[in-house]
Amino acid sequence: MQARAIALLRGENARMTHARKAIVDLVFSVNSPISAISVLKGLAKKDIGVNKTTVYRELSYLVKSNILKEVFIKPNSIHYESALLPHHHHLICNNCGSVEEVDCVINERKLLQKIKSKGFDLKTHKFELYGTCASCS
Repeated sequence: MQARAIALLRGENARMTHARKAIVDLVFSVNSPISAISVLKGLAKKDIGVNKTTVYRELSYLVKSNILKEVFIKPNSIHYESALLPHHHHLICNNCGSVEEVDCVINERKLLQKIKSKGFDLKTHKFELYGTCASCS
């Protein structure tokens, strides 16, 4: 999937900087959404010297390029994951903060037809489910 993301960026004639590639590799290698601070720490562990401003700028660019998408785990807490994954939502535990992916069970085609029939031009949506995980119950 990283190769697909890099190919998409190159198709946009985007510069493939060392920092950008490292961020794509890191975000695509984790199994759940990751915060900007965790990206910064992960890059530091790999001895990739990137400052905080660069990380935020690159994450923003990768979201605008539809390589990454934002996931809102908590209010004012943006995490990032691949936008190239199959459509899914997240179960977020209010106690421990664990995040689990859940497949989308809504008939997406019917929903999109309904939205279009209302004359609405849908760009994206965010749908996260909050509650208590099995471990915390």
